[in-house]
Amino acid sequence: MNIFRQNMFPQALAISLLITSFTQLIRSAEVPAGPTPRVPSDPEALAPGTYPNGSVTAVSYTVDASKVKFHNGNDQNDIVFGIEGQGPIPWTLPSYGRTYVSPRIGAINDEASNSNLGVIPFDIVFNGFRYEWEFDLTFWAPSAAAWRPHPSKGVLLGSIRKNGQEWNDGTPHFHGVLSVPYRQSEGEGYSMVDGSFGVGDMDIVTDKAGLNSFASIDFSAAWFPFDQGWTGGYMASANIDSELGSWIDPEFHSNNLPGDGGELLEWTREFATWLVPGRFKLPGVNSKSDGMLFTTSVESDKVGLMMISVAANEDGSGWDLWGRRNTEADGLFQEESNLDFSFLYVPYDADRLIGGHIRGNDGAVINGRGGFALKRLGTGQYELTVPNKTGKDGMVLLQATGRYHFNNRDTIASSRSFLSYEETADGKFIIESRYYENDTSFPLEDTEFYFAWVDFFAPLAPAGSTPLPDPPVIKQQPADVEVKQGDQAVFSIAATGEEPFEYQWQFNEEDIEAGKGQTLEFNDAQPANDGSYRVLVGNKGGVVTSQAATLTVHTPPVITSHPANQDIKVGDALSLHVAVAGTGTIQYQWQYNQNDLADQTSKELIIEGVQLTHAGQYRVIATTPGGTVVSESSVVTVDASTPVASEPPVIIQQPLSQTLAVGSELRLSVEATGDDPISYRWQFNNFNIPGASSTEFIIPNAQTEDSGNYKVVVTNPEGSLTSEIAVVTVSQAPVFISQPQSIAAVAGQSIRLEVEARGLPPLAYQWRVNGFNIPGARLPQFSISNVQEADAGSYSVIVTDDAGAKTESDVAILTVSEELVSDISITSIAFQDGGILLRWEGENGLVLQAKATLQDAQWRDVPGTEGESQSLQVTIGKSAFYRLIKR
Repeated sequence: MNIFRQNMFPQALAISLLITSFTQLIRSAEVPAGPTPRVPSDPEALAPGTYPNGSVTAVSYTVDASKVKFHNGNDQNDIVFGIEGQGPIPWTLPSYGRTYVSPRIGAINDEASNSNLGVIPFDIVFNGFRYEWEFDLTFWAPSAAAWRPHPSKGVLLGSIRKNGQEWNDGTPHFHGVLSVPYRQSEGEGYSMVDGSFGVGDMDIVTDKAGLNSFASIDFSAAWFPFDQGWTGGYMASANIDSELGSWIDPEFHSNNLPGDGGELLEWTREFATWLVPGRFKLPGVNSKSDGMLFTTSVESDKVGLMMISVAANEDGSGWDLWGRRNTEADGLFQEESNLDFSFLYVPYDADRLIGGHIRGNDGAVINGRGGFALKRLGTGQYELTVPNKTGKDGMVLLQATGRYHFNNRDTIASSRSFLSYEETADGKFIIESRYYENDTSFPLEDTEFYFAWVDFFAPLAPAGSTPLPDPPVIKQQPADVEVKQGDQAVFSIAATGEEPFEYQWQFNEEDIEAGKGQTLEFNDAQPANDGSYRVLVGNKGGVVTSQAATLTVHTPPVITSHPANQDIKVGDALSLHVAVAGTGTIQYQWQYNQNDLADQTSKELIIEGVQLTHAGQYRVIATTPGGTVVSESSVVTVDASTPVASEPPVIIQQPLSQTLAVGSELRLSVEATGDDPISYRWQFNNFNIPGASSTEFIIPNAQTEDSGNYKVVVTNPEGSLTSEIAVVTVSQAPVFISQPQSIAAVAGQSIRLEVEARGLPPLAYQWRVNGFNIPGARLPQFSISNVQEADAGSYSVIVTDDAGAKTESDVAILTVSEELVSDISITSIAFQDGGILLRWEGENGLVLQAKATLQDAQWRDVPGTEGESQSLQVTIGKSAFYRLIKR
């Protein structure tokens, strides 16, 4: 299913009524009139619009292939076409398929031009061999009410305007190439030759580079009419009987070129070789300095498209032509058949030219005109900036030129590259140059190229044409307007420039049928007219769009809630309210007995301490930009009896902030006075705590997630009051990052125990030995400068955080010994009388010590073991540890 849609391009379409005056006055001499259209007898048939021979016109098509799917085993042609920009003459598209479109130029009006936007003009499927109609739809479509481009009347050129495309059918990313067949069209339209209606003439064909496969891809197209003075034509492929070129048809060229095509083109007859296939020249034109030559293949095949490249000769005598299939990997190979091509010469002195000849390896401008900036981003990639222009304003026409670079030298062959361009998000154009390496590889490659900017609103004109004036300049923008419903609303604009001016006002970017003047008036403005308004101003030179202005229609205000009657007592407060619906700012003025009350200008009237003199009638006057409305009167009566004194709640004891350890009890309390009954509602971090409705709030086992802000709302019949915030911090017990380490010391040494802990500061420390606190040991470090055996034992430290949470460290064992003897050893160990006999020798002053476990705090002397030579019998079954020391 093919659905044709467009993006917003209001400037191109909104000025369709201006096109006749624009195009007829571009040249100093009048262009010939077109043929009289022969409109079919079908009651729905329409005549075409502007005959497109007085102005260049261009279009940029978009292709959405996201809806492509398989249909009965074949690829269904669900392509959605759109237009990003066009002009100054509008285009239509009565027929298209997966690889071809039938552009038509000059619809009679916007409705005809857009008639197939968002509808189903036809529905085609591909059966594996050809396209077939899936439904038999009506022959006539209003989109066909336009002119078919004909090769005797001008040159139709195109550029691929997307640097790679994907379909939704599982096929890989591909790159596009383009040709313009001149006799294959299946699309309807009116003949530029005789005005008849039917199918035929020119199409645009796109293809996947290198794959000989149908593929639609975004592209731009431009029509250059011969009647406007453009130089161009259609040359035939080489003839086996002649080396001289020829026209495809004697009528297929501009009138300023000779009737004998051989005067322009000579074939070398050296086909399928490394020699130049064709040499092309134009009378009186220097190919290096005077202008640019754009070409495209017009062969009738719809597969394996031909690419035509040109290279200007150094002496300026002309251009070398080279033709290759898009499946040709050899850059030095050229074809000998199917070389039919069209050409257009764009001189550097063409009116309003923005473009030129670009060097590929550095992006330098060899020869150029107009305001633009171009830089090389990398191999085969170039960034083009045309100031104040985007893809909605025009298109880029591209032509590969220069010589094919091979083995680090320029060859005789011209460029093998195919070009495309794509707009970036910031309004720049990325031009890419690629070549065919194989069916899946299309590397980037530097190449020289020509480019020309074709504007949709102020297009190119041939050299020698009467230059178009500048487009209008808006000196006074339309201003925002606010009026009452039913009043008159007027927008106006002031522009300078060459007159006459044409105007097209728009409402929310849609044309207003009657909005054709310098002012736009509404004599009876209604809310339906609210919205955004702008105007398109055009002259022969182009079109400009004003800033948007807003119309606001204010409806009269309506009181939706009137102030109510009240009976109050002396000393009470009087409070009256009103609700008003309306547009714009609402102003209030309260009145007492129809007299204004000073400073009572809000939607609420409050009088504290009412007296008998306040009894009476109260009303409010509400005013908006839409009008004024008066409320009903509120009757207020005042009772003179003394009111009973009332006492709102007063908090006399606020809840207190707390810091506590995990697992501790959290207890918050409040004390308040006032008239009963008094109710309480505790809140945690501004949310009500379910069930917390007494003077105390308790959490028996507080956890870290209970940390936060607590407050209580105290309420009685006279009012409510919120307490101060109590900040509760519930901390985890301290955590040791490093533990104390056991130490074995010799008497007289210095020792140091230390820990590192983390917790709610400040942290407090208490060192302990054998389970008892060590007085004064309150630092993360504990030291003994002259350790003795009496200091031996089990040491630990308790760390307490600011909330009182405690953690005790691991136990570190301190052992203290006398000077050890290193040159004494046990001389014998023997079993004797049910025990073990130990013997040793040494000098006087030796003593044997023992302890049951190494964790014991002290070594104890073994009685009777002092002397030079001793022995000790140990009973088997009693384990102990022994050492010798010297007294």
